[in-house]
Amino acid sequence: MIFGNRKKKPAGTPARKLLDANLLASQLDAVQAVSSVLIKQTDLDETLSVIVNQLGEKLHYINPVIYLLNDSRSSISVRKVNVPKAIVALTNRIVGKSVYDVNFDLDSNNTLAKAIRSSEIQISDDFSEVFHPYLNSFAAKTIQTALNIKRVIISPIKVDDVPIGCLSIGSRSDEVESSEITTLQTFSAQISIAIYNSQQFENIAQQKNNLESLFNLTSSISQTLDPNKVTQTAVNTIPMNDELVGITVSTYDPDTKLIVPQATTQGDLARRAEEVIGSFKQYALDLSNPDHRSNMIVQTIKDGTPKESDHLSSVVSPVMPKALVDGLNRLLKINKVIAYPLQSRGEPIGVIVFYMRLKEENAFTPEKQQLFETYASQISIALENALLYTQSEEITQNLREARRRERDMVDVMGHELRTPISIVRNALLTLEKDYQEDNKVEDQEKLGKYLSMAIESTKREVRLIETMLSATKVEGNKIQLDFGKVDMLDVIDDAIEALKPLADDKNLPIVYARPQVDYFAYADRVRTQEIMDNILSNGIKYTASGEVRISIRKDKGKIWVDVSDTGIGLHEEDKAQLGKKFFRAKAMFSDKPGVVQPSGTGLGLFVTFNLIELMNGDKTIKSEPGNGSVFSFGLPEFTGQKEQHLQEAMLGKTSKPADARSD
Repeated sequence: MIFGNRKKKPAGTPARKLLDANLLASQLDAVQAVSSVLIKQTDLDETLSVIVNQLGEKLHYINPVIYLLNDSRSSISVRKVNVPKAIVALTNRIVGKSVYDVNFDLDSNNTLAKAIRSSEIQISDDFSEVFHPYLNSFAAKTIQTALNIKRVIISPIKVDDVPIGCLSIGSRSDEVESSEITTLQTFSAQISIAIYNSQQFENIAQQKNNLESLFNLTSSISQTLDPNKVTQTAVNTIPMNDELVGITVSTYDPDTKLIVPQATTQGDLARRAEEVIGSFKQYALDLSNPDHRSNMIVQTIKDGTPKESDHLSSVVSPVMPKALVDGLNRLLKINKVIAYPLQSRGEPIGVIVFYMRLKEENAFTPEKQQLFETYASQISIALENALLYTQSEEITQNLREARRRERDMVDVMGHELRTPISIVRNALLTLEKDYQEDNKVEDQEKLGKYLSMAIESTKREVRLIETMLSATKVEGNKIQLDFGKVDMLDVIDDAIEALKPLADDKNLPIVYARPQVDYFAYADRVRTQEIMDNILSNGIKYTASGEVRISIRKDKGKIWVDVSDTGIGLHEEDKAQLGKKFFRAKAMFSDKPGVVQPSGTGLGLFVTFNLIELMNGDKTIKSEPGNGSVFSFGLPEFTGQKEQHLQEAMLGKTSKPADARSD
């Protein structure tokens, strides 16, 4: 029995020589029998199982264990054992984890590493030397006694003098014979080839799986042009394994600077993770927030290069509380996080993050890096196409809407411009007829009436043209602004004076209690008047009965003017559209008797809202159908800022003068 208990005959005797010869022959026959079985194996795990089982059955080796080099080739780990389960369980408890999760560094002083470094068989009678640093002397002696083993023999497993692992077996003999070493070396050479071939077959199978996963990924994500479906399909298609336990894909919006999780791996683990932390989508990152700069995902977006970390907190802090991060760590046991940028024409559009459980520190090999980079590249292309398609659809829809509104505008403007001209023309024709009859107009009252009609209609025509010009300037970023101290009470007074005739014609009182204190805004005086006139005019035009009320207040550094009416009000869907070019609310086109149906171009509020934005102001709208509306606008309070002229104020860019101070 090899490395077992047997009585030895004196060396050199004929009986001893015969025994050794017979033993060697039986050993070689056993090696040949094992080799014939191994030839039929291609699966690595099955190959290793056959080896450790045949070691016991054919060669009667005790407690064989196979160790293989890890992907980094800097350490080895247990891959297969033929040891009593009770001993394995005891070892797991002593080590604190599964023996299969233990890595032995090749630069350490344990006997396993020495065997691989020297490519020679090593023999040790001390378990603590073999399993350093995981077993102390007491624990090693306990296990060694339980196995009834006197020493451990370790043989390197190598192919073409390149180590791929080692084989350890136990011995209960007082000494190891040279014939037994020869047999072990022969057997190690045989299993080396079998293991190497199985590894190569496994590598080829893995490459095939990688190609299939890339093909499946590309095929799946190319079947949709919805960005959300692209991201979710991607994480659903990439296969998980013992190392890769999860994926998240986040999209980046350059306008808002937000990085928002859009898709995460589906499955039991993800479900349990969401039970701990809630929805992943709530943990958005802000590229403009200084507190988020240390986050690895933010750094990946900013640098455009892959990043990796050993800590889950690197991608979820500071948006996720530490207590939740700790809970997630306990559940997922992640020890490697890798983030890759998703880019479109060199610009960031998102990030894909891979969450891994690696058995050793350097197990993230170049092959895995290349695979993940290819995943990221394919998803980038699909996401870019989906975003471009979405943008194209939005542009097309906007163009259709713009054409429709322009057609409506032509109809509206044709009516709006023709009406005052027709009034002027009719008034002048009437006066001309009277003049031709007597060479003078006798009825002075009639003369005044028609001249007044002509003048008012001319003013209306001018206002319409000015509104059109203002809309064109606003849209073309051609508005000039002169920031300075604006007396808001004067602005309100002028608006009431100008629009009181319009209110009087409808018997609508303008209720306004002029304050005894001054209110000064920092804005453009002319444009502020235009805003006030438009909002007050709107309230009068869309109110059939009741009143229009004006009030002024100061709140949070702004001067606010509130214009409330008892008019037709607005539907909720109309409020979101209000202020868009040529938009007119549904209530304006009601067929109900008695409902006011004012004329208008849909340009007034477009100009008004944009002017408020250009002057760093805010607006609010409160309205319900049939219950009137409250339009409020607030402009920065004047606190001594310098006067300043802006040649071309642009929408979407906050004007700086509001922050300037005079000396």
